[in-house]
Amino acid sequence: DTTAVAAAIATTKPVFIPTGTYILTSNLVLNSNQQLYGEGTGSVLKAGADGLRDLVGINGKTNVTVSNFKIDGGGQTTNVFTGFKYCFGVTVYNSSNITIENLTIDKCGIARSGSNATIMDDNLWGGYGIIVGARYGAVKNVLVRNCRVTNIAGGGNICGDGIYVEGFNANPAITTENIVVENCYVENVGRHCFTAAGEGGASAFNVIFKNCTGRNSALSGIDFEEAEHSKFIDSEFQGCGTYTAYYNSTTVYGADYRLKAAIATGNECHYNYFNNVRIRDCYYGLTWGGGNTNTWENIVVTNSTINDLYLGLARFAENNTIRNCKFLTTGKTVNPFYN
Repeated sequence: DTTAVAAAIATTKPVFIPTGTYILTSNLVLNSNQQLYGEGTGSVLKAGADGLRDLVGINGKTNVTVSNFKIDGGGQTTNVFTGFKYCFGVTVYNSSNITIENLTIDKCGIARSGSNATIMDDNLWGGYGIIVGARYGAVKNVLVRNCRVTNIAGGGNICGDGIYVEGFNANPAITTENIVVENCYVENVGRHCFTAAGEGGASAFNVIFKNCTGRNSALSGIDFEEAEHSKFIDSEFQGCGTYTAYYNSTTVYGADYRLKAAIATGNECHYNYFNNVRIRDCYYGLTWGGGNTNTWENIVVTNSTINDLYLGLARFAENNTIRNCKFLTTGKTVNPFYN
């Protein structure tokens, strides 16, 4: 159905997806000032080929709304190793004033091989649910709301995140700013449920995650690596760092890998705020990098596999605050400091 759907989008008018399943073998590229919307989970865009990295792509656009339909990534048809590879549900690059709401995204990507204990390079295999990123230009004023993302394969160095906000750009002045992710549910992922990422001076700025739920991740519930002046509030995590459907992260990365946590922060993670988060049944509760001037408030951690609080990098952080938090896993130690 690729030709018909693409022809409708090419009119630049609002495009309605009626109830039904529509098979796509190439990416859809939306226009500025356009809406793509359906009738709910009965309106399905389904990947029908490998490598659809932007199944619904928004690049260099403004004022776009994507809402009320389902994306089937075409992966994991018989098991996690079968189906179409390397599908990303919705991608937003170099764009502004974008709304993504009421989407269901399922089964993007497949696991790297038949052995789930040795996967490190999942490039061209795994998937993503939603990406908002500055890799190809600044991204500002994006709302991701009421989305459900499940069964995202990956787990190595590239893929496997449910909702991924990133500030990677060679020019640190080109940023990802003013992104809101609210009322979103992510479950069964090969890497992180949610991510705010950057590196080498490039960061995600002013990203707010609120009223979100993450369950069953091989690595983090939320990976703040790196983010600045951002928030994660009024949310909950369960089963983070313990999910092995796509690969065994302990075997690959080691038992003390700091990203196997509900909330993980990195060395350049500064001026962030975490409030009112419930964490249970995760490998670690909180893991610290060397980021400065972050605040954790009203966090409750229970039933961690290893520790409720763990310093995972050698650089010592400054001016961090833990306030009104409860670390309730019995029989464990808290290890926030190096001697």
